[in-house]
Amino acid sequence: MADSTTSASDVRLELQQQRHNKQPKRLVYFSDGVLEEYSSSDNDELVGPDDARRPMHTRRGGKNSADSQRIIDPHSLTWLPWFWYYSCRLGRGLLRSADYCGERVAWFLGITTPKYGYIIREFHRIKEEEEKERLEQEAELEARQRYEAEQQQQQQQQRQKTVTASASDS
Repeated sequence: MADSTTSASDVRLELQQQRHNKQPKRLVYFSDGVLEEYSSSDNDELVGPDDARRPMHTRRGGKNSADSQRIIDPHSLTWLPWFWYYSCRLGRGLLRSADYCGERVAWFLGITTPKYGYIIREFHRIKEEEEKERLEQEAELEARQRYEAEQQQQQQQQRQKTVTASASDS
């Protein structure tokens, strides 16, 4: 039993030494640390060091890579494959254009506008008008209160003048 535990620790030690001697295939950074990926499969030669930074569809050895795609000469095709080739090419071009202009196309088709957008706009317009009316009424009420306060002050001053004038006459 001592031999099996010793051999397991030896294997772990050898793996750690191999990791220190071998460069990681790529480093993945997380908020709580760094993960080093070492390649243990047979696809080391398919993915080169520069390929880790490329999008998946442009990596070497992938399904859509330039190495695995055939180059088609449309001049050598018969009618049906020629038509299919250009139909697919046109479709890809249109799809790329729609992806590129997606937001504008959606706006043009009316996909981005809410179904009852006019009701929402009308609600906001009415709400703004009510707010304006409320502010005007508050301003009018404040102005009326100031005017009444000034009128009361003037009346009090008039009374004081008449009281002081009648007191000085007597």
